[in-house]
Amino acid sequence: MLEHVIIGDLVPAALMVSLQGPLLAFVVPAFVIASITRRPRLRAGLGWLVVPAVAVAIWLTSLAVWHIPAVYDAAAASMPLHVLQHASFLLSGILVWFVLVDAARRRTTSTTTKLAVALVLFTAGQFLATTLILAEHPIYPRYAPGSGLFGLSPLADQDAAGLVMMGEQMLTLGLFAAFAVRRHLDEMLSRPSADPLVRHALGRQWP
Repeated sequence: MLEHVIIGDLVPAALMVSLQGPLLAFVVPAFVIASITRRPRLRAGLGWLVVPAVAVAIWLTSLAVWHIPAVYDAAAASMPLHVLQHASFLLSGILVWFVLVDAARRRTTSTTTKLAVALVLFTAGQFLATTLILAEHPIYPRYAPGSGLFGLSPLADQDAAGLVMMGEQMLTLGLFAAFAVRRHLDEMLSRPSADPLVRHALGRQWP
């Protein structure tokens, strides 16, 4: 689980935060940018992938499919399938964090929508984490026979996996929500048309 949250959440979040705006052009190969520029349909298709509802649907599908016990065990036993699993976690993570961070600086997604996206991701992740923690038997047959990391029993190992996912989501999505709300309030304060009483109240709370 630690490996999966790093690949599917922490790495995409760090990439999108650190490669915003023009910096993306230095990371994406020139031939890829040229191909996208010359092909309107490809550009439109890529744009469709980062529509909030689409990105969230892809992320939820990846999370749900790969945590089906039979599929998870198959991926653990097959290297090609394992690579595909990690690639889908990474790519779906990049899509949702692209939306949350607005890496292209398109400013087409409101703060409210971003917070709604973060809430959906958090709710889905917490549902899975809670399921792992509250299960009374190992969910994944591959881990049932032996001991887990550091000699943990299969059930304790499963509990630890749930706690790792729960804690990681609280950290990443919690920090995102805090920064998003703070930026939104700063923007409200900077608007000349803002109600003076509201600006005064928010200014006292958010110096």
